[in-house]
Amino acid sequence: MSDPPPRALVTGASSGIGAALARELATRGHPLVLVARRGDALERLAAELPTPTDVVVADLATEEGLRTVEDLITDTADPVRLLVNNAATGAFARLTEQDAATLDATVHVNVLAPLRLSRAALRRMDGRGGIMMISSPVAVGTVGLTAYAASKAFLDALGRGLVAEAPAGVRITTVAPGYTRTEFHDRLGEDVSGIPDRWWLTPEDVARTALDAHARGEQRVEPGRPSTAQRAVQKARRLTRPVTARLRRRGTSGSA
Repeated sequence: MSDPPPRALVTGASSGIGAALARELATRGHPLVLVARRGDALERLAAELPTPTDVVVADLATEEGLRTVEDLITDTADPVRLLVNNAATGAFARLTEQDAATLDATVHVNVLAPLRLSRAALRRMDGRGGIMMISSPVAVGTVGLTAYAASKAFLDALGRGLVAEAPAGVRITTVAPGYTRTEFHDRLGEDVSGIPDRWWLTPEDVARTALDAHARGEQRVEPGRPSTAQRAVQKARRLTRPVTARLRRRGTSGSA
């Protein structure tokens, strides 16, 4: 008789890929812990899921919020055996145009939180369990997303390091999805109007692909991996973003 699916914790679970991962995990029988800042959205999501689900309202950009989730992970009464580091924040702007508060939040949510939560989870994983990192293809670097891209490059490095350090039986998977239809691009302030429809993934596509890869023990998966043509267009977008941004600023400054 096989063991029941382990308890899973998903950060940034209130929308987008995080919510899709929560739904897919629930369909696979995992009890869940959902973490995000928006409690109302988490409660609505939890109400529709078929498995036991706890809601934790926490802001991972704060020490208080991070410690709340760390303490939950280390609870020996009901341990978390699958950690999904999905929460992310950032802004579409040159590094010199971002204020200190935005940069601090990017580092706390995208870098420090996955680092500390992964440490907490690994300390409780005695030969079984897993960690998933939701990274991004922009980790290679792109104009206007320098800070965000650097934080995702950190996740890539963290995933590679944990593959080497994790106990036998603990699976580490880094997920780098392509363009995905979520509200995150709007929150970043990134203009993606020129991306062809056929290149877009749904959050559900990403969730299924990511969890299937993790179940197979794959160390990295890239849902919607760009073709050669897509990569050429993406490179062109990276090169033209500085000009576009300057023109946009000029247009704004000259408008009534």
